Amino acid sequence: MQQSPPKPTAAAPGRVLVIGAAAALVDALRANAGLHDVEIDLAPGNVTALQQLRGRDYDVVVTDPGTSVVEDVAFTAEIREVRPRTRVIVLAPVTPQADLIAALTSERCDELAHCPTTNQR
Repeated sequence: MQQSPPKPTAAAPGRVLVIGAAAALVDALRANAGLHDVEIDLAPGNVTALQQLRGRDYDVVVTDPGTSVVEDVAFTAEIREVRPRTRVIVLAPVTPQADLIAALTSERCDELAHCPTTNQR
């Protein structure tokens, strides 16, 4: 008698925290989230994001494309204090090359996406 293979257990939904007003990104994530069982939460800024991270575990945090790479790398260190295993994607507006190199060599951000924007602060 041949045994059937074990049924895969349902994985917990992934959780993504998007910081700032990246409406197009959120729309794109939400359009695909149902396909991958992903929950998407929003935070208007870094202070609120840290509060949310203290209360809930996230798989990925996406930084605000309106902040600088320097700010985001520093903020990533704060995220790591609260949630050391959470991956961070830094959305970088037009940034000086030296700042990009510093961010990549800091080993703080997991991904760096260069996204020119007109919404810079």
